[in-house]
Order: sequence, then structure tokens, then C-alpha cells
Amino acid sequence: SNTGHLGVASSTSSSKPPQDQDDEYLHPEMMSPMSKKTPMPRRSTPNRNDVAKSLKAVYGPILSTIGLFGTILESAETFIITNEMDDRLLFTVCAASLSSLTIDSSTAVRADTASLASLVQVSAMNLAVAIFRRYPRHRSIITEDLFPLMLKLPTSKRSLRTYLVRKSHGSTEMTNIKHSPYANTSGHEYIQPITALLLLSIQTCVTMPFQSDEDITEEGNADGGAEGSGSDSNQFDGEENKNSKANDTSGLDACAAVCNQFTSQMLQRCSRKGEEGGASEFRPILHNLIDDLLFVRQLPEYPSAEMILFYLSQRLGHDLLRASSMSKSSAQQMEATYLATAMDALGKITSAVASGLLLNRESRFQLPESMSPGQFDPKEEVNRCFCGRGNLDTFMLDCDRCHSWYHGSCVGITKDTVPEVWLCDDCILQTVILEQAKVFARGNGNSRPLTTSDHNHVLRQLLLSHLSKKSHTFLSPQAERAREFWIATWVKELTLSKNISNDVGTFDLRLVRSHVIAQWPYSRLQEHRNSLSKYLSTDGYQRIMTCLVASTELSQNFPRLLGVLLRLVGDGMASIRKLSLKAILQVVNVDPALMAQPSVRKEVSRCFHDEAISVREAAVSLVGDYVLQTPNLATAFHATLLERILDRGVSVRKR
Repeated sequence: SNTGHLGVASSTSSSKPPQDQDDEYLHPEMMSPMSKKTPMPRRSTPNRNDVAKSLKAVYGPILSTIGLFGTILESAETFIITNEMDDRLLFTVCAASLSSLTIDSSTAVRADTASLASLVQVSAMNLAVAIFRRYPRHRSIITEDLFPLMLKLPTSKRSLRTYLVRKSHGSTEMTNIKHSPYANTSGHEYIQPITALLLLSIQTCVTMPFQSDEDITEEGNADGGAEGSGSDSNQFDGEENKNSKANDTSGLDACAAVCNQFTSQMLQRCSRKGEEGGASEFRPILHNLIDDLLFVRQLPEYPSAEMILFYLSQRLGHDLLRASSMSKSSAQQMEATYLATAMDALGKITSAVASGLLLNRESRFQLPESMSPGQFDPKEEVNRCFCGRGNLDTFMLDCDRCHSWYHGSCVGITKDTVPEVWLCDDCILQTVILEQAKVFARGNGNSRPLTTSDHNHVLRQLLLSHLSKKSHTFLSPQAERAREFWIATWVKELTLSKNISNDVGTFDLRLVRSHVIAQWPYSRLQEHRNSLSKYLSTDGYQRIMTCLVASTELSQNFPRLLGVLLRLVGDGMASIRKLSLKAILQVVNVDPALMAQPSVRKEVSRCFHDEAISVREAAVSLVGDYVLQTPNLATAFHATLLERILDRGVSVRKR
């Protein structure tokens, strides 16, 4: 990464004058008196071709060793996995691996420099992740070493995100992550290498879940009965204890510990003031990190992003509520800029969760509501392709069950690869759900209803089959760790579901748990399960991820996140009230229907009469963005908006 200086030096030295101009470059002792008075020799700009040749001469031998260097890193990874190493040598190797993330790959010299740098970084990251997995006792130290490394990372937009997370398949993909500008000209999407390292390190900590959770369940029930009469904080502590116990039995305890350490240390550094390497450096890093996590939370290969976002949202909400409960004298101890950063981060996470829930409501699968197959008689053949295009002059497929038509390019099938029987994504899911219901349903009878929880069990199984196939076909350790993380997350949800009093579905949770844990080691039996989903399209898997993300712990926590923002609207500090209204604006921008909720409307209406001009201006701005789009809002806030025309604040009257 530092050979650019050598290239420039060699290009400068290569621009020597031609032989016919020797009289201008004679030695001083050989010059005549008249020539000694001659000014300095003129400097000619190096020829572009000469510079390119010189740089090629410098970079050629260096870049030719990249392949061998990658092989060495892969061999070192295998050695670390199979052998015990001394701690000093271990930390030396880990520090050298992490330092590769500081490479600022530039395409100005050679077009393939960025890809070669990414090759080194990926190999070095795999080595660091192998150390993280092999030596649990050093995880805390390695996690701590990530923070000084973050201050050395490239900051330019072109070299900030270089880790490939998804390639473009050329088809129209339904995704709700348009807020991330991380796609290059070819459509490939990237994140920061440091974010990828964090995600892979957390996923590699997962362990095999326990076969039985009877003790955990009993303790959880005991705690649940005691926390009902406590305050909100006691209820939060009780639920946190439940999650901790569920993490223990599901194999996610080590992952949660790393998340807890990283998020707490990150926010502590963001809240510092007046220190070297303090808040001013880490706040933009936190901003970029959250953007990356929100970008990959809908990708099945990075399930740990959801866990990091959950811990971040919990800590951000806790810090903001703690700041609001302080007196004005003690509140000054918390950096005002950090309050703005924390509120913006919480609003960004909450708005992303609202976007995922809205997308799930708008793109639901047509799944069976009971175990009875019934009669399926399609009325007409229509174009139901998810791309939204019409009947183009191109190859299309007809579903053999519902007789809906889809573009071959959208479902990934050509004229030469048409199977004998082809079903669309909705029909595949309906068929698989009915088949799985016969195996896992409690009792007998085909009239029992199927709930969203039952549907999610089958969707998780299809996702596991997809990751198993990817791991086995491409020998991808990342896909294998992601598959194990999904298994542990599924077991955790099953553990927590036993403490819920309402109906959790028709499936026998104990039988489902045994089935899930049995898939931990990959076996040939899973190839049969893979065949169930081999015809699912890319859009089908994306819609499966949308459904599953909408049921995660973070998404289920959305009412609490929104409640924190609404509670801060009534805080005693005008600055916090203003920031909270701006955070609510981020959420409402994604889902305007939230303005119709009575709790949101009540708090916003109260802000119209706030004593602070900035708060009243923020309230008018919040309502004004939607009053023309939603007639109900225009009716509800019409009188209040008319009063603000006579407001004493000029900025409020302008709004």
C-alpha cells in the first residue's frame, strides 16, 4: 500500500532530458561564465506513458506475490485451527492480520489493485476470525483492539466499503435497503471490511444448543411471575434475564457477550469529550457502522447484524432515558453532541425496523391458514411476476399449480433448463407448509388453524436448507457459521415461546426443537430438504428474509423503541424534545400511517404549544410533511396549524 511513493519517484527519475540537450545539464565546473548565470534548468512534466511504465515496473513484482501471500494466509489459518499456539505469537499474527484492513486500495495505478487488496483483506480476515473462534479466552482483547484500528481505516468514499456482500444477478430484486448507496456501477454491493470482520467474528462464537431446556424454562417461569408487579425497569431487567438464560441454552451466550462488550465500548467512546481519539473520531464511525448493519440485516449470510442492532438500540435508549431523568446541572455532564448522535442513531434504527415491518405487510406470501388443503381452482391465468413488468416479448413460465406467468430471467430459468414440473414461490411455500404441518402438528385433524408462528418455522427451515446447500456446494465457512447462527436463533425463540401464555401455533414446539438441533451437523439427509427449495427464486428467498426479519427480537421490540422516542418528546429539556421529534420524523417518513396512532398524535399535538420555538418548529415540520398527503391529518391538525400562523417565532410562521 505504500509503493505509490516509489512509483512517483521512479517516474520522476525516468523523465531525464534527451542527449541533444546536454549543454543545459553540464557540470557547474565545465560551464562558461555566461552559462553559470543561466537560471535553473526547466522542468518538464513527465509523460503519462512514462509514468505508467515506471509504476508498472514497481507494482508488477509486488503484485505478482499476492497469490502466494494469500496461500500463506490460508495455510496459517489451517495451522491455527489444528494447533495450539503461544499467546505472544498469536497476538502478533492477529495484529498483522488486522492491520491489512488499513490498506487504502486505489484504482488510479492499476485497475485490479482493488481486487488484489480485497483478496489480501479477505484472507487476513479469515485468519483473524479463525483465531477468534479457536481461542475464546482472547476474544475480549481482540475486540478491544478493533477500536484503535477503526481510527486508521480509509475514510474516502471510494475506498471506505470494499467487502463484497452481494453480487448483482441481473434480475429485479425486491429489497427495502435502498437507503444504502453501497452498490458500484456493476450492481455489486459492498460494506466496510471492519463491519464484515465484526459480523463474522460474532457468528463464529456460536455453539451447539442444548438438547433440553427444562431447567431454563422453569427458571424463566419463576422470574416471569415475579416481574409482573415491578416497575418498567424491573420488567426490563426481568426480560433481560430471560434473554440471557435463553442465550445460554441456545448457544448464543458467547455471541451476546461479544455484542455486549463491543456496543458498550463503542458508545462509551462516542460519549467522550476533549480526549484524543474521542467522540469526534468515533461518531462518524458509529454512523457508518449502523448503515452497514441496516444494509445487511436482510441478507441470510449475516444474521448477527440483527443482534448487534438490538444491543445498540437497547443501550442508546437507556442512555437517552438516563439523560432525560437527570437534573439540568447533572445533565450537562453528558455531551450534548453525543445526545444528538444517539438520538439520530436510535431514530435511524427505529425507522429501518418500521420499514421492514411495512414491507412485510405489503409483500406477504399467500400462505395456508389451516391444515386442510382444500380445492385449488385458479380462475384465470395472469402475469404475477414480482418484477412488475407486463407481458414482454420474452421467455415466460407458467406455474403448474396456480397457472400464473413469470419471466424466465426473473426466476432464474432459461429455455434449456425448464423442469418437468415448475411451481412459483407462493405455491412451493403452500405445498411445503402443508407437508410440514402433517409432521409437526399437535394431535390429529386437518381443520386446525396455522398461525404466523407456524409459517415462520417452515420459512426458517427453507432458509436453513438454502444455507446448507450453499455451504456444501461452495465450501463456504461463512455460510456454515451463518447456518449455525440461524439454528441457535431458532432454538432461542422456541425457548422463549414456552414462557408466552398466548397460543404459539399448531406445531409441537418440543418436536420442532429436536428437529432443529438435529440439523446442527450437516448430513446427507439434508440434501432431501434442499430439494424442497431448489426452485425458489432469488426474490423468494428475499421475501422469506423479509418475513423472518419482521419476527426477530428487534422487530418485536419496535413498540418499545417508538415508546422511548415518544417519552422523550415530553422531557424537561428543550434540546431533547427537539431531537426526539426529528427522530420521530425519520420513522414517520418510512411509514406515514404511524401518525394515525393516538399516542403519536397526542405527543405531537402537545408540542404545538411547547414553550421552546425550536420544538414548535419541529412539530409543524413533522405534521406539514404529511398533512397534504393524508386527509385525516389535515382534519386533525387543521385548527392547530392555523394557530401557528400567528406564532411569535418567525421560523414557526415560515414553516
